[in-house]
Amino acid sequence: MKIDKIKLKRSVNDLPQTCRDVIQLFKTCSDEVLLAELKQTLTWNFGKSELYHWIDVLNRFDQILSDCTQLPPENPLHEPENIYLVPDITDPQRRELVLQILSFTAHLIENANARHTYYSMEHLIALLTSNDLDVVLASLNVIFVFSKRCHYIIRLPRAQKIALTNRLVHLAESMGGKESGFGLCKLSTISDMQHFPASATSVHFEFARQSASEEFGDGNQTIQLDNLCNFAENPQQILQHVLKTVTIYRQKQSHLLYRIQRAMHFPNFNMRCQCIEAQLMAKSILIYSGFVPDFIPTSVEQGLIEELVELLEVESDDDITMKLKAACFRNLTALLQQDREPRSCPIITKIITALHCQNYYGFLASLVRKIIKSMTEMNLLLYSQSFITTLFSFLYHMAINETSATALIASGHIEFLVKVISWKTDNPLNVSLVTRAVRVIDLLSTLDIQPAQAKSICDMLFERLEMEMKICRRDAPHELPAVNPKDSESKETSPRGEGDNKGGEDKEVVKVEPMDLEEPQSIVTYEQLQQHLLEMRQSNLQCLPQRSALIKSLLNFFKKAASDLLFPETLRNLCESPLLPHLKHIISNVEYYGPTLYLPATEIVTNHILNEPSHLTPLQMTGLPGVVLNSLLLKPIPPTVDILTALPNMLSALCLNERGLNVFLQAQPFDRLFSILLSPDYLNAMRKRKNLESSTTGIDATPAVLGTSIDQLVRHQPKLKNDVFVSLIKLLDRILDYGTDPDYIVIPYKGDSQDDEMSYFSEEGVDAYSPTVSENVTLEKSNTQAIEKSRHIPLIDYILNVV
Repeated sequence: MKIDKIKLKRSVNDLPQTCRDVIQLFKTCSDEVLLAELKQTLTWNFGKSELYHWIDVLNRFDQILSDCTQLPPENPLHEPENIYLVPDITDPQRRELVLQILSFTAHLIENANARHTYYSMEHLIALLTSNDLDVVLASLNVIFVFSKRCHYIIRLPRAQKIALTNRLVHLAESMGGKESGFGLCKLSTISDMQHFPASATSVHFEFARQSASEEFGDGNQTIQLDNLCNFAENPQQILQHVLKTVTIYRQKQSHLLYRIQRAMHFPNFNMRCQCIEAQLMAKSILIYSGFVPDFIPTSVEQGLIEELVELLEVESDDDITMKLKAACFRNLTALLQQDREPRSCPIITKIITALHCQNYYGFLASLVRKIIKSMTEMNLLLYSQSFITTLFSFLYHMAINETSATALIASGHIEFLVKVISWKTDNPLNVSLVTRAVRVIDLLSTLDIQPAQAKSICDMLFERLEMEMKICRRDAPHELPAVNPKDSESKETSPRGEGDNKGGEDKEVVKVEPMDLEEPQSIVTYEQLQQHLLEMRQSNLQCLPQRSALIKSLLNFFKKAASDLLFPETLRNLCESPLLPHLKHIISNVEYYGPTLYLPATEIVTNHILNEPSHLTPLQMTGLPGVVLNSLLLKPIPPTVDILTALPNMLSALCLNERGLNVFLQAQPFDRLFSILLSPDYLNAMRKRKNLESSTTGIDATPAVLGTSIDQLVRHQPKLKNDVFVSLIKLLDRILDYGTDPDYIVIPYKGDSQDDEMSYFSEEGVDAYSPTVSENVTLEKSNTQAIEKSRHIPLIDYILNVV
């Protein structure tokens, strides 16, 4: 079903230029060009965005899928008697286009917010009945991303939810079980039919007979189909032939269809493996979604974990086997996420035992060691990228739980993963593997680490950060000065008796300029700063998403390790830390790095100053506090809840000594900082409610937190009271002008809806950002000339923000 923009809340967040270009191309190009462009999108390099911006592209995809599924436009999945069977896609080019659309959609859903905007789920559900196993697997992949990343499929309409659950349960059914000679490992490794019973290509199907006279039927009926591999018809045609002679409950028809499909494809080894892959993917979706309450305990009791590990231990490394192994790790990861009881973790214990995680020479440790050695020493990936990614994702979720993390530490995984950090690679796919390694080390190092090992890890992490920052400086070479360029050029002295500090400020600028880096940084004047901002706005350059995620993981590690005495002293003294120049560069270029890096960089500075107040004076000599202040005054503050609520702490840290307080007063920042309360760019962040209390009271959390924090700041720094109240009076005057000026028309604010559907333990949960430019709130056109000339403002929301 196509998405209706009118029924959705408009997003005020700006769109990255890379996404804008792709959207414009996909909207207007022909199907042939679209197919060629989709084939080139192997990885996602377009940054984070909201799904709202992709509505036109998704509607085009929906039309293509609709042409292929041929679902009735009204009530598409309403199946009163028989399930809907998707016709075959006979055109090879059309089939390839559908596969590429499904692949691109999976990437888009994984890297977008507000996933509830997606309205084509009925086509994905319908495609699960296709005779083409590639189409079935591609559809399952999109549904899997939804189940892993958010609660979207749990909130589906009832008809879609029932149809999806019915198909997933029957797809996930075992082919007979290990006791009957149909174990996963045997099915995936032996192609010779002589090793399997003759019943492998037959279907024996029992079901309750449906009677027209009796509501509950009148007994059971059996359908026997032998040697299906010799049939000329496809599975759908066989099912339709059966339904002409026998009446079967609609819920059981998909069950029979998938059993016919598996029996027909059984002699073909490749197609049999595709059926197994579909079975494993359906299991993962059912585990994540929780559609069937007793599915997890039943599967574990039937030996699912042991069968998955047995398949993982197969020595073969061909493409088909590696796809199945990746699906096995996805199943194990899903089981880990559903077993998070702190004291009793029976599933985790079974996984640890089956993989011999506590043994240095166990299967898991040996596999990880083998892969990392080939990556770092031979610069060669022994296995497919998807398999290594799922393996590292599995390690990440193992490291979250204390029981499994202890097992990883005992088998030496920290030692293995540290080598990945020093791996010299700039391939985006490989960079994402380094990011996962850093996150696993971050989790494991909180449990047990030796001082010598901690120093070695920190040295490697510093080297990795330096390597990534050198690449970023090619796109963003400029850096903010420690002193406001306007004040520096006018040579005005600070108020409140800081005349003898003027020379100190000049020395501060000199100390900032010669950065101890291989690539010199440009310290801009005010005119150069304006030119730099204009160039960055026009170029729309942004840090590569994979690199941004890696730098964020590194900063989070340093922020956490700074409070741990086992780590070296350089982490607790920013003045002597290799982090210093990198923090200044990230904070100076928020439009390039985005808030996901700006926030941890400023938090490191804020936490260091608040924990070590005596370090503020030497830190001021390096110019870092001045760069933080200028980033708030000279550039747009990123409109995110986390940054807005962290602002008072930043200001409090900057004003902790007399010199910082005087510089802060001279900058007169409150007029600019309070102006965000009357800006449409920040309304969405102001309205987001991050806690239960704000949701129940109806009070928006962000303005309340800002008000409380500013009040505490004034209590600690009484010299700021006058400036704060003067700025607040100006703010109230502006509101009064808005309310009394006839040129303004008050309207309700319609912002984007929250995307609170991210998984709590998602390692891919990185929100990228592009600088926000003010967008006027749009309304329906009016014939009145006066209204056309008027400005529409959400005054009520402004008032709620201020009060």
